[in-house]
Amino acid sequence: MQSAERIQQKLAATAGTYRLLRQLTAGSVLVAMAGVGALGYVSAQTIPGHAATTTASDSSALASTGSTSSGLSAGSVSSSTSGSAVAVTGGS
Repeated sequence: MQSAERIQQKLAATAGTYRLLRQLTAGSVLVAMAGVGALGYVSAQTIPGHAATTTASDSSALASTGSTSSGLSAGSVSSSTSGSAVAVTGGS
């Protein structure tokens, strides 16, 4: 009987170890995802001349004058079978 009890103890310890390993893995995945998101946000904020969003006023200004309020202007426009491309020039 002592042998069966010892086996049960080992199985319980192994199950507990695997449970802890799963929890640590899930936690490290969440931390890594948060780190990648934070790094992406900081990187996007520190790129010089990069506009994160286009406002409605920028869109209408670009359509009527060819440039936005941030000083960016649309260069040559060409279309292809896969879509259209706009070259943006200017900025700071």
